[in-house]
Amino acid sequence: MRPPETTEELAKVEQELIKLARIGIKHDDIRKSNFLFDEKRDVAFVIDFQYVELAPDGFGFSADVVSEEMRQAFTQLQKESISEK
Repeated sequence: MRPPETTEELAKVEQELIKLARIGIKHDDIRKSNFLFDEKRDVAFVIDFQYVELAPDGFGFSADVVSEEMRQAFTQLQKESISEK
């Protein structure tokens, strides 16, 4: 496993973060080093839940709010991925 490298891999990470948000877990530390990608299984993993925010009373976070925060962070991650090549 390795950090995600492509736009497609980052999109899979984003989907995992959205799944977590829907069940009331907001990661709150979106950095490339907090994600792993398994090429063989084509699966993304979210790791390092140190700064996690839990929704009150088990309600999920609004996917729109979480998606906007992730979109901003992922834009930065994509720029970093491109500049590393």
